Amino acid sequence: MFTSFFALTLAAALQNAPAPEAAKPAEERKICVVEQSSYSRLARKRICRTEREMKERQEQVERDSRLR
Repeated sequence: MFTSFFALTLAAALQNAPAPEAAKPAEERKICVVEQSSYSRLARKRICRTEREMKERQEQVERDSRLR
């Protein structure tokens, strides 16, 4: 009797157990650079982007420079 009670309790506990959370994707690292303005030697702007955004921006600049 005690064994069947224990087995039923264990089965019920396993059914109500929360599902394990899926692994969260790693957040992309941000890179910050300081860009200087071409119209002023004092004006600076800090730009922060992810590695992927920086790579896309660099590729866009290279494509634009080839068109000229």
